[in-house]
Amino acid sequence: DEIICETGTFPITLSSVSGAVSVFWNSMGDGSFDNSAAVNPVYTPGPLDIAAGRVDLKLTASANPACSDASDITELIIRKQAIVNAGDDDTVCQNNMIQLKSASADFYSVINWAHNGLGTITGASTLTPEYTPEPNESGILTFTLTATAFGPCVTVSDQRTLTVNEKAVAIAGSVATICETGTHQLTDAAVSGNTGVLWSTGGDGSFDNSAT
Repeated sequence: DEIICETGTFPITLSSVSGAVSVFWNSMGDGSFDNSAAVNPVYTPGPLDIAAGRVDLKLTASANPACSDASDITELIIRKQAIVNAGDDDTVCQNNMIQLKSASADFYSVINWAHNGLGTITGASTLTPEYTPEPNESGILTFTLTATAFGPCVTVSDQRTLTVNEKAVAIAGSVATICETGTHQLTDAAVSGNTGVLWSTGGDGSFDNSAT
């Protein structure tokens, strides 16, 4: 018996005949030979062959006069090519544990996740691993899911990105004292990880610009 991947063809190299005037190959499936009258043709499996995962190929040798024809059957095993999808890109806030969801894979022997982040990943051999980032880690991380195929099919990979946004920090500044006739310039406030700012008051005063 021989084994190929569904994406390949099968060169029949080990067949042999003797005492024959002609030969003919016949498939018990829906594939085709490049030359069914050759001793060593190439067989291309059809969709039904691939779906079944196997097909029998029959070689018939037409005998000389007064002799009987001879035939033999070989089984061809057809393995599925591994497929993998790492899932959708996602965005999270830093310092949160992240579970990678929506990944899928099929026709594989093992799977494994790799990443370029600073944190650690648990469940790297599953479709739903968890990533724990380093404290204050942020940026765009790439996660690669690799599926090892059953031979002779090939290993395949797919990637997804995870954008880890810096958490917002707001420091309003130090306590200040002013005279009732004056105003107060807020000079030591600070923000980070923000997309905008907005000041509000617990009293009834006003800001000249509450968005700076």
